[in-house]
Amino acid sequence: MSFTEPLLSEGSAGLQWFKKAFRQDSLRPNRLLRETESLDFEPVHNTILQQRLSVGKERKHFYGYTGRTVAKFLVVVFLGIFTGLLAAGLSTADEKLITAKLSLIESLQDNGLPFSGWQTFGFHLAWSIPLLVAACCLVQFYAPAAAGGGVSLVMAYLNGNDVPDLLRGRTLIVKWLGTMCGVTAGLSLGPEAPMVHIGACVASLLAFLDFGGFLTIFI
Repeated sequence: MSFTEPLLSEGSAGLQWFKKAFRQDSLRPNRLLRETESLDFEPVHNTILQQRLSVGKERKHFYGYTGRTVAKFLVVVFLGIFTGLLAAGLSTADEKLITAKLSLIESLQDNGLPFSGWQTFGFHLAWSIPLLVAACCLVQFYAPAAAGGGVSLVMAYLNGNDVPDLLRGRTLIVKWLGTMCGVTAGLSLGPEAPMVHIGACVASLLAFLDFGGFLTIFI
């Protein structure tokens, strides 16, 4: 190659390298898509769905709104109520348990007995270790999807990635109990991130309720 020859002239080594690199970059997204299992949030347009949506559509009117629209409003209202109740229950349980633990620790420190510091340390271990073991066992053997804070998994799910059992009822229960055990055991964590996951679980459960065939909510 001479200095007067264009870098990307036909048949040059630079052009061949550029074509090879471009071909590899163009194939990489397709390969990643084939290897990744994801959810399809695109609206479904077929005859079966249109017939289902049109059944009783004209007779379900409530002050200008259809029954489906009212159901969506109810889901949002009950979502806020139930999530707030779970958050209040979690905060109350943490406060009661932590207050009881601190009162017992103070009584051990003020009893005037020798080795009171070691007694306090032993009580703290006897309090924290069973709570942490219980939380780990619940996550490991009953609801593995409840592990971690949950915010990144919820974001991944909303972006279309399939996360098995992420929003099931058992995941909600284990998330609530595990957060309570972790906070009261003294770990450096809080309920902020788990409450995002808990709220997503509540929303998913409310969105797929079936009231005996009278009202089916599907959002």
